[in-house]
Order: sequence, then structure tokens, then C-alpha cells
Amino acid sequence: MENYEKRFAANLRRLRKAAGLTQVELGRAIGYSEKTVSKWECACGIPDIEGLFSLCRRLCVSIEELFSDEGEVYFLGIDGGGTKTAMILADSTGKHLRSLLTDCCNPVDIGMERAMQVLRKGIYEICEGISLSRVVAFAGIAGGATMKKQLAAFFQNFQFQMFDCDSDNCNIMQAGLGEEDGITLILGTGICAWSRCGRVISRTAGWGYLVDEGGSAYNIGQDALKHYFATVDGAAEGGILAKNIGELYPDGTQALLRQVYEGGKKWIASLAPTVFAAAQAGDKVADAIIRRNMCVAAGIIETAGKHFRNKNVRVVIAGGLTEQPCIIEHLKNALTESGRFRISVLDVEPVTGAVALAQKLWQK
Repeated sequence: MENYEKRFAANLRRLRKAAGLTQVELGRAIGYSEKTVSKWECACGIPDIEGLFSLCRRLCVSIEELFSDEGEVYFLGIDGGGTKTAMILADSTGKHLRSLLTDCCNPVDIGMERAMQVLRKGIYEICEGISLSRVVAFAGIAGGATMKKQLAAFFQNFQFQMFDCDSDNCNIMQAGLGEEDGITLILGTGICAWSRCGRVISRTAGWGYLVDEGGSAYNIGQDALKHYFATVDGAAEGGILAKNIGELYPDGTQALLRQVYEGGKKWIASLAPTVFAAAQAGDKVADAIIRRNMCVAAGIIETAGKHFRNKNVRVVIAGGLTEQPCIIEHLKNALTESGRFRISVLDVEPVTGAVALAQKLWQK
């Protein structure tokens, strides 16, 4: 009987904390005293059948879970970008058990309601068959720093064992820098840099596509569209870039214009590979667009670098634009102090950083 009492005690303590209840609150909810609940959690007894059913109802679990000897803790990492959301579920050893790729969940872009729908569906899918009270979760989401209070309230409803949420740049910082000081820069649908110097973490840029001046896939796509419509007006000469954009919608300019406004930020950002392809084919306008945007990105790096005074700084870059082979060369050429910054591309998926942050949360 001793093993059953110990299992019950450990599970009750874990489930009560996951539900955010004190021993007093749980006892009051099921008609028992705090002293009795404390006795159960010290493995000094098990409630009668009526008490067990009351516990199950209040904690939303089965009797089997109250006596389960499966003490496994799972780690859920979530990386929500402007284009997609990636999730990984790992076991207590850190081994990746499941992965999931779904729609973007940036609440600033798509609204909090839609973001919650995407996250809720993904969480239940990747954690299917596993009690969420056994899951420690960390979610790094684009726009997550701005909407942190709302996201925290949303994640609270899942009754995870533990959870935390913040910007998706936290994932990159953990995956790329570990505990080392440096700068992380997202060159994706949007652009944003974070720096860590000692214990101080600072943000540079990343204030949204209506504010940021360049460096992102959106900005590159927007510049390409401006050039295309300038050629339509006769204000600029056409070339490879304008021709390639026009061929995307052979039904004409109005069809393209309709897609621009219906597709919005995400669709405009999807034009970035077309710009890089045109530049590689020798289009001077496309090359100038890339250079301008990388000058903005370089300026963001150098602004973030002020936190380190004159020290050499490691810079880890992530995001969809890093898939372009020439991006690092353009970025280095745009820096005024290129020798001061050690630039590299993140060589793992950012979501692995979210898993590591969930593990750190558990260790604390």
C-alpha cells in the first residue's frame, strides 16, 4: 500500500499546483480540511472513494491519473514567427518526441483571437494523449513581448506544470548564444535585434512593419512592388525584377494589386526570393533593393552593439532571409565596423531554443 500512497501523494501535489490551488483552497473545494490535504500529500493516507471522486472533479483528472506511476515530465517549446509556428515536444531527457508546423501566430499581425486559435489547436495536437499537467512549456512568439500579459493569461488556462512566454528572439538567443553575451538578429518576415550584455537584455528595432524602415523580407517585397508599379506608371524603366513580378499575375496589374491587399504583410514578404533571384540574374534595381535593406539591418546591429562599447561582439542571425547565400556578404559589406562583429547564421531551428528554455524553467 505504501507505493500507492506515495504515488497518490506526488500526483496530488503536482496536480494541485498545476491547478493553482493551495491546500486550503483544495480542501475547501472538496469539503476537507487543510490538515487532511496535507496528510494526503505527505503519503500518510488516501481519501475514501467519495473523496477521490471529489478530487477528480475539482482537478479535472481521472482516478487513474491520481495513482499513476508515470512520473514523466515533458517539455514543450513553441516558436511563433511571422510566417509559421513550430512546436517540439521533448521527454525528460530532452529527446524530441513530436514536432509540429502550423500557421503563424503573431498576435500583432493576425489579432489575439486568431493567434489563440492557432496556438490552442497546435498545443492539443502535439500533446495528444498526455496530461498537460505534466508539461512544462515555453513559448517565444513574434509580438510576444508586446502582448505578454494577454498571452500569459491565455497559457494559464492550459494548467501546464509550468509555463512562460516572451518574444521569439528569446528562442534564438538561447539556441544561438546559450549563456554567452551577444546579439541576435531576426531577418524574417519582420526584423528585430536583441542584445545580452551581462544580465541586461535590450531590444533594438522590431517595432512592426508600419514603423521599421527596412531589413526584412516584407521591406524587400515592398520595395520590389514600389519599383514594379513605378514601371507601370512609366516613372521607372522595366527590367528583370519588374518582368518577374508581372509574370506572377498574368491577368494584369489589377489582379496583382488585389493580391497585394488581400495577402497583406505575409504575401508581400513572400516576394523577397523573387528579388534575390533577379539580383543574381543581373538586375541592378533588385541588387540596390537588397543593399539598401542590408544597410538598415547593419545599422540595427551597430546600434545594438553600442551596449558592448568597443568590445568584439558575436551576432547570430536567424529567419527566412538567411536562406539566401549572399545575405551575409551583403550584411558584412554594409557594416562600418565589420571586424568588430562576428556574424554567423543560426544552424539549428529556433524552436529548439524554446525547448531548452522550458527545461531551464523546470530546473529553476
